[in-house]
Amino acid sequence: MTEIINRDDSDLPETLDEVTDQIVSYMKNIENSIFEIGRRLKFVKETMAHGSYRNWLEETLRFHPSTASRFIAAYDQFGNVATSQKIGTGKIFEMLALPESLNRQEFIEGVYVIPSTGETKNVEQMTVKELREVTKPLKEAEKKLKQVEKEVELATASVRQVVSGEEALKAKSTEHSMVENPSGELIVEYQAENNMEAISVVEDFSKDVWELVAKYSPFRLRFKEIESVDNHTQKKFTDSTKMLIEFINNISPDCDKSEWEKDQPDRYF
Repeated sequence: MTEIINRDDSDLPETLDEVTDQIVSYMKNIENSIFEIGRRLKFVKETMAHGSYRNWLEETLRFHPSTASRFIAAYDQFGNVATSQKIGTGKIFEMLALPESLNRQEFIEGVYVIPSTGETKNVEQMTVKELREVTKPLKEAEKKLKQVEKEVELATASVRQVVSGEEALKAKSTEHSMVENPSGELIVEYQAENNMEAISVVEDFSKDVWELVAKYSPFRLRFKEIESVDNHTQKKFTDSTKMLIEFINNISPDCDKSEWEKDQPDRYF
């Protein structure tokens, strides 16, 4: 038998053969054993050399590495979520791509409107198809957030390069005017610091906006039911929406305001 060394889980077997036998046994009842399989795969992966681990997966378990990674991700993300045991393998795998910032326990315990039917269900009550409808806007928002972050990162690098070039030019110019303007070096430093601070604010703002979209996208249909609630709640919702639009207008003084005026409040949700 092949011994497993540097073990961290005292309740797991001491040999690779025994761990393999356990995984094969759990595979026969995969619907209720997804986390036990993921736990053991993770244990072996962390113990064995990379090449040996891949060979063991493919030759002994007939697992592709990507399949094993999904089991490990299921264990990492949902293994400690009490209610996840009732969800089922298909829905667990469907939820693996949820934004990292989303609390898995809270998401599973939440109640959502199914876009295609308007029905209200929790994750346990949904089919895989319905769950996909609910998670789709969250995944899209996460994808857009990463795109924005990448664009901001590229823009930041570009601005830093420009600022660096401007600093060099201004510093050179300042050398020739220090007699007339002894504070010239301080002006260059102040402008550079302000540029970097503005970049940081834009990065934080972009991230916060996409997190807002990700949080409220699943409730889009629910917002259409506002007309059925009391006047006080309707007014509260309308005031909040107007405040958000006014805020965007105020921080974007150079944008085409006519476009904002045409928009409907529910467009932003």
